[in-house]
Amino acid sequence: MIFSIVFVVLGFVSMIKSESCLGQKEKSLISGIRSSLKTLEEKLEGWKEYKNHCYYFSSDTKTWPEAERKCRNKGGYLVQISGSSENSWVVTILTKAVQHQFGYWMGATNVKDGQWKWINDLSKVQYSNWIPGQPDNSKGVEDCASFWKDNNYNWNDVKSNHDGLGYICEKLV
Repeated sequence: MIFSIVFVVLGFVSMIKSESCLGQKEKSLISGIRSSLKTLEEKLEGWKEYKNHCYYFSSDTKTWPEAERKCRNKGGYLVQISGSSENSWVVTILTKAVQHQFGYWMGATNVKDGQWKWINDLSKVQYSNWIPGQPDNSKGVEDCASFWKDNNYNWNDVKSNHDGLGYICEKLV
């Protein structure tokens, strides 16, 4: 269905270009169509929508800082979980997504002695779903949160340079 719409729109754009000189009105129309196509293309490239936010579930792995940069480059941020329903939805998607060895990064970070905040806006983590006994800041170096695969994607604190984790980006619709 989506591909049919894209073909119709592309046909329309090529028809306008081939049959007339383009005035400002036509150029504006084409610009709007291109913008719509870009939005559609992003949705087709792995973004999933949930309650006015879009989420990207990576197929590659990164360290936490690399994942955060990758999300910023995509126009978003590492996922910020605000409640149990959002967490449950994400976990449901993770069980169907590419299964990375250890799990997926999220945007929570330990800024100072157990003060967990979201990297996106530096707000305090209100909702959490930690594995029992976590976060434990093992050896004083685990300062980034993840959905940990071996514990049904409950949350775990991990060293920021740990590789083998995918990442989840989030942005407003």
